[in-house]
Amino acid sequence: MWAQEIGATASASASEVPPGAAAAAPSNGDAGEEAGGEGKREEWYSKGIAYWQGVEASTEGVLGGYGCVNDADVKGSAAFLRPLLTERFGAAKRHLVALDCGSGIGRVTKNFLIKHFNEVCSATHGHKF
Repeated sequence: MWAQEIGATASASASEVPPGAAAAAPSNGDAGEEAGGEGKREEWYSKGIAYWQGVEASTEGVLGGYGCVNDADVKGSAAFLRPLLTERFGAAKRHLVALDCGSGIGRVTKNFLIKHFNEVCSATHGHKF
């Protein structure tokens, strides 16, 4: 559904990138080293920080204006995870703990992780979120 809206490829054209954000270049490793040293690394992180500071702390904001994909994202994630948990643990009741890295506003924890795990720890870098 949304793939038609954003295109079939992972790369974005300049017109698809939100204002103030840099288009993501293909990455083969460390952003700073691959892009040409420490100065480029700092620039890359600075642009990322500036982008997220300008984003509204809402589902619509963190999904770049595509809040309509939230439900499909949650359903797809559940469809991916359920068979893995069943394969690994079967019917055994286990106390499962998840870590939500880059948890932001807690969208993934609230809508997905807490429904499949007994505990969820969240870690985020942004003070705004």
